Amino acid sequence: MSNKIVLDDFAENYRDVVEIIGIDKAIELSKKIGGTIQYIPKVDALYRKDRNSKIRKEHTGFNTSELAIKHNLTEVQIRNIISEKYITIENFLENET
Repeated sequence: MSNKIVLDDFAENYRDVVEIIGIDKAIELSKKIGGTIQYIPKVDALYRKDRNSKIRKEHTGFNTSELAIKHNLTEVQIRNIISEKYITIENFLENET
């Protein structure tokens, strides 16, 4: 019997991950967080904070439609992102007084 771990030793639903990161890293990952439930966000969620920050900076108050087209979002989504900016500022001002 060999102690060598191979791809088939991993559950089928994890093999894609093992193929991407390699068996050694998968073993390391298993040692560190094995037995826990982990969530891997979609790639667009990883870029969302930066995108929203850019939208807030680019917003002039009159270019909601243009920003929606540029960022492939709806005008409602753009307005929601812009409103988050003002909520953040309001929260900061409330905490300062």
